[in-house]
Amino acid sequence: MNAMEKVAWAELLVCITALAAVGVLVLWLGDCAQGGFGLLGLLGFVVLFLRRCGYQVITDERDTEIQRVATGLGMGAAWFTLFMVLTVLVIWSGYTHTDVVPTRVLTG
Repeated sequence: MNAMEKVAWAELLVCITALAAVGVLVLWLGDCAQGGFGLLGLLGFVVLFLRRCGYQVITDERDTEIQRVATGLGMGAAWFTLFMVLTVLVIWSGYTHTDVVPTRVLTG
């Protein structure tokens, strides 16, 4: 397994752990459970997989291009999803004859 695969698996593991923690904490803490997303701060440690050991090549041009394309597609999908969700919320609030979107829906 190369370094970029280790980074990807570590990021996935940290994200799933944070989601699971919030899912468990929401039963106990309610809306305050969003603090469980603080576990995402552990993502800063995945750069340890990219440390060079001697003259060993960690990433090459192909890995850099794959990362660039994947980041672009991921960010595009996230923004598109956010835009569509907010659009649906505004249309739904107009359909139910509510002049504003309730803050309860927007904050969690």
